[in-house]
Amino acid sequence: MILPRMDHTSSTANGKIYVIGGYTFWGNTAMKSIEEFDPSTDTWTNCGTPAPGNGCSGLSTARGNHTASVVNGKIYVIGGDSSQTVEEYDPVSSIWTNCGSQAPGNNCQPLPVNLTNLSASVFDGKIYLIGGNENGMHEGSNTTIEYDPQQNLWVTRTDMPTPRSWTTSCVLEDKIWVIGGYETLWCDGDISGVMDVVELYDPIGDYWLNGTNLPYSASQIVCSKSNLTNSIILFGGRHQYDPLKRNEITKWNSISGEWNAQETMPKAISGHSVSTFNNKFYIFGGQIPSTGGNATNVVWQYDMSFME
Repeated sequence: MILPRMDHTSSTANGKIYVIGGYTFWGNTAMKSIEEFDPSTDTWTNCGTPAPGNGCSGLSTARGNHTASVVNGKIYVIGGDSSQTVEEYDPVSSIWTNCGSQAPGNNCQPLPVNLTNLSASVFDGKIYLIGGNENGMHEGSNTTIEYDPQQNLWVTRTDMPTPRSWTTSCVLEDKIWVIGGYETLWCDGDISGVMDVVELYDPIGDYWLNGTNLPYSASQIVCSKSNLTNSIILFGGRHQYDPLKRNEITKWNSISGEWNAQETMPKAISGHSVSTFNNKFYIFGGQIPSTGGNATNVVWQYDMSFME
């Protein structure tokens, strides 16, 4: 990447991957910066200073610990830093809409609550926001909120059984898998209650199920679905306060019903993001032990196809 960053997001849209917001240092001011990555040419564009012929543009609101989800080709950047703001980006027209001040013909709405350190997944054209920290509270939340961008409608759904923040979520077999996280973000200056809990949400029936717990406790994991194997893949994370980060790659085996260890990542990392393109996983940035509190600009590509 052009800039080091952590606690950011990355989203694939219109054949490119957009790396959005985050921090350069633990506790530093959040960024408006967006970088556009073209995986087919392995090139980067800084969207705050667009190159000729590339009109991508940066956020209007600086943010970190937010979510970003793609619905109908548009990216919805939601929450972060106890924010209710939502921004919608159309990568084709390179137009941002601040959903607190609606543009004509675009009635997107801001979040009904302040949320940071939350997770988001897309199912059937709707965005499901789960967990996080509400209104600056240290304790994890069990909130489940559905947003329908087409209908411009926020709906509160059944609460998650286990409150938590800095969890991750992925969609597999019509369920949203919510994996790991923290019980309490800060407790006497530390982080408390790192979890191995896995819970499954059914967005059709609006109910929760217990899943098979992880073989280890972790938060700030990132997950993605493998279309090749119809499975969930987990990358890195944190299992207690610095510098105890993880370098595991873990795969859910739907046939055996268990979590299986894969290779390890080149370095232990947390605060990173993952996106897929052409059945390859791209891991962006984050924080590694050797950088202290600083973010890294490293990019790793993980290809499972040769293993299948």
